Amino acid sequence: MARGEQLARTWQIIKRLEAQRSRGLTIDELCDEGGWNRRTLYRDIQALEEAGFPIEKESCDGRVYYRFTRAFRESLPLHFSLTELVALTFSQDLMQVLKGTFFYDSIESALAKIKSILPVKALEYLNQIEASMHMGFSPQPLYQELGDSLDTLFEAVMKKQVCKIKYHSAHSGETNERIVEPLKIWFANSSLYLVAYDRKTSEKRTFAVSRIETCEVVKDESFQNDEFNFEEYRQGSFRVWRGEPEEIELIFEKEIAPVIAENLWHESQKSEELGDGRLRLNLNTVISPELENWILSWGNQVIVESPENLKGQILQRAIDICRHYTDDLEKSIKDISGKARAS
Repeated sequence: MARGEQLARTWQIIKRLEAQRSRGLTIDELCDEGGWNRRTLYRDIQALEEAGFPIEKESCDGRVYYRFTRAFRESLPLHFSLTELVALTFSQDLMQVLKGTFFYDSIESALAKIKSILPVKALEYLNQIEASMHMGFSPQPLYQELGDSLDTLFEAVMKKQVCKIKYHSAHSGETNERIVEPLKIWFANSSLYLVAYDRKTSEKRTFAVSRIETCEVVKDESFQNDEFNFEEYRQGSFRVWRGEPEEIELIFEKEIAPVIAENLWHESQKSEELGDGRLRLNLNTVISPELENWILSWGNQVIVESPENLKGQILQRAIDICRHYTDDLEKSIKDISGKARAS
């Protein structure tokens, strides 16, 4: 705990010192801003100096002021602040999901250039701060396997180039060639999606980038339909599944209510705490497999109040799940009920 407090405190010192481009700050001013004591601050500044941070002192009117040297401040590329550079290093963890794309490769290259200008000890210190944060694992597509096709696709979106893609449909299990007009790259569910006008169906559609097997630009072709409002396109979707939104009402049990209340699950959500500790959550969104899977992920901690068709679909999914584990569903329910009563 003490080590974590020291890292947080020295991080605040770095931010305050670099904000003072002229006269700097005295120990007393640093103590007043952070609520720390003088002895602790002297030790922290000494630790920063030993780590390689070029801190200079200037005496004026009987007081000593601390600040980063001018040469160090001006050496930071593009006038980035030191704290901005450290924030960028934190972002590398967040970019892991896009490994294999030029997004990740570019930020990795940029960070390597940035770190090359920092003193060795300062770099070690920043890495220590960076190590205090971690992004947990989440399922992610293997974009490394897409190779150059992915770069071609991104460039086509920016330059409005017509493309021929070979796409594997998860629904039909078939792979077909499509001529598309790429409109938008959409990052959702830790995955990349392409929104494009599909000339085969004459409509705008969403394609999972991980299922685009090949992509090549069609020469001497121009967009036939480039009018596009992304906010209108995604209106009402729960994740990426689109359709006509409906009013959804869910009741979450009190054990899980705090978790639901402290997160934004959909931009339309409205929540209300009930007298018994439960939580009512209202959404205006599309009923889709994505929504059903999200509801089912809360198990018996949630009840669908409305609409009726969603209640029926969740019930059917629950029955199907039970049937995976038994051939005689009715007998199993009686057995479970009997054991519950006996306990």
